[in-house]
Amino acid sequence: MLLLSAAILAFAAASAWALAPERPTYVYWSQWTPLRTGYSAFSGSVDSLFLFGAAIPNGTPIDPTERPAPYREGQLSLRARFTPGSPDSRRALLARAGNPMGEHFQLAQDGTSLVFRARVNAARLGLRSPSLEFRSVFLPGSHHLELDLDRRAVTAIVDGTHANGSPTRVTPGYVWQLFMPFEVWSRTLHRVAACIFFSALFFPLGFWDRSTTRRHVPLRSIAAGALALFVVPIFSGMSVAGWPEGLGAIAGITLGAALLGRIRRPSRPT
Repeated sequence: MLLLSAAILAFAAASAWALAPERPTYVYWSQWTPLRTGYSAFSGSVDSLFLFGAAIPNGTPIDPTERPAPYREGQLSLRARFTPGSPDSRRALLARAGNPMGEHFQLAQDGTSLVFRARVNAARLGLRSPSLEFRSVFLPGSHHLELDLDRRAVTAIVDGTHANGSPTRVTPGYVWQLFMPFEVWSRTLHRVAACIFFSALFFPLGFWDRSTTRRHVPLRSIAAGALALFVVPIFSGMSVAGWPEGLGAIAGITLGAALLGRIRRPSRPT
């Protein structure tokens, strides 16, 4: 039980590191409406793109040594003026910063949603950087986007209004996306999958907790879950768990404990 709890806490700490924005060390180039394999052509237009207040027209080199300190620490502050393309044009790149070795960030259209992705530490291990969806951004007319990223959250403001109603917190639940062979664009799919992932992760903890105590309530596994989902993220500088991973952890612990209780239940004499 102790080893299993320690393993989950270590996984939580590793996840916090893996989900943190990577500090850029290479030169990237600004690319407007690029054509990339797996994406449709963006049928709208980009009028301007700024990084920390400095214009980065198409083809501009982005050298970390010449950019503000927050950029070198992994933060982003993007400002863009754009006209959306057709909502039927799915998975179309609005803008990105990339080089032959990889991509630092991208803004893309998926129906009427804006999808944002920034390179995280996990990319160093060949894993996928997670994507965040902001709904109902690509509506008719010209729009002004303000997007800010730090270790805790991504804030997207379109024409003075928060997309998704509030900043999107970067929580431990995004760790499941790192291992997927496909890119996740749907916010709803992410929440469902995060809940299932954390349910499976904490199921053994509830099972073994109940197996080593006579208590019906698996208090030790609940304490370990609270440390993994709330305390570790706080000390790592990221947002604490949201309801998908919290619900998944509770469900996994409960199901694990209930399964052992059912196995232990004595059979009725025939």
